[in-house]
Amino acid sequence: TDNLIKCTLEPGSTPPMHTLLKVNININGKGKALLKGSNRTKELVAFKPKITELTPKQGSLKGGTKVTLTGGGFTEDMIVLDDKSVLEVLEITWSKIVVIMSDSKVSENTDTSRDLKIMQDNDQVECISCTYSWQNAQTPRVTGITFDTGSFGGPTMTIIGVNLCPDKRGTVAKTGDDVCTLTWCTSTKIACKIASSRGGIYPVSMETSQGMAVIPTEKNAFEKSYKITGVVPVAGSVLGGTLVTISGRNLPRDPIIRMLKRDIPQKDITRVLNNQIVFKTPTSNTEKTEDIRFGVVKASDIIGKFTYNNSLSPIITDFIPKKGSVGTVITITGTALQRNEDSAYRVLLGGKE
Repeated sequence: TDNLIKCTLEPGSTPPMHTLLKVNININGKGKALLKGSNRTKELVAFKPKITELTPKQGSLKGGTKVTLTGGGFTEDMIVLDDKSVLEVLEITWSKIVVIMSDSKVSENTDTSRDLKIMQDNDQVECISCTYSWQNAQTPRVTGITFDTGSFGGPTMTIIGVNLCPDKRGTVAKTGDDVCTLTWCTSTKIACKIASSRGGIYPVSMETSQGMAVIPTEKNAFEKSYKITGVVPVAGSVLGGTLVTISGRNLPRDPIIRMLKRDIPQKDITRVLNNQIVFKTPTSNTEKTEDIRFGVVKASDIIGKFTYNNSLSPIITDFIPKKGSVGTVITITGTALQRNEDSAYRVLLGGKE
């Protein structure tokens, strides 16, 4: 109008925030406009970030809802706070911030609301409406989980509950870190094909576009079976270090092996494959036969026995020569020195190989 001009920045323009920029106004046919005022700062303007909308404004009590804050002037150093917790940021552009909501931090059946706080360089960003609500009515809840080994298509999982599938694209169920491929879903039931995995016990998790599901602890596990077909050798040195091979199918990634009333350290489990696990036996203080126990959560299953035998312990009786120069060939003699195919000799002289 004759006394007011409003304008918008060209698409793609990203002026720096909080930086004073000079304003120039030119009017066709009249020339450059005069900015009146006793102080020249009337010719300067500073852009400040501003949030104009938050969507969605409500979600699961368990958190996990993807929330988008729109507006302008956003930069990579901005953080979003729920109370004092920093939210995970998935994306920041000039006009959009996408975050993952935390859980409600109250009783899992109680609705609650809080204002989100957005910070940039220790300054709070203006937000027209940044109130978010955690609502029981929006929360996916699991009441039952069943598993089927499957005749041809592999194992499947069926989940029963409420608010399970507001939209198929946003509904994801997992066993451990593996996504269970969705075959169909309704608001009260979903079915999915479990990914091929190694043996073990995997926690079940589920989320929808409204956030993470509440799953009772007693229902929150999928157990993939494994089969052990052999354990060799069955005897070895009382000094320990014998390499024992466990053979089977779908063997777990993180096995727990126990001998002599203690778990085998992870550093002594030297190979973990789908069909083979190799570990070193611990030292025994006497000849004896010991159970080899195996498991995932704890080593509770006896899968074989191992006999500690003095006659199988490598013994060095002599080495010659006793002195020489660099390059001298040393011959070591003794008993039970022959190695198996999975081991190697290491000879150290003065602590060096």
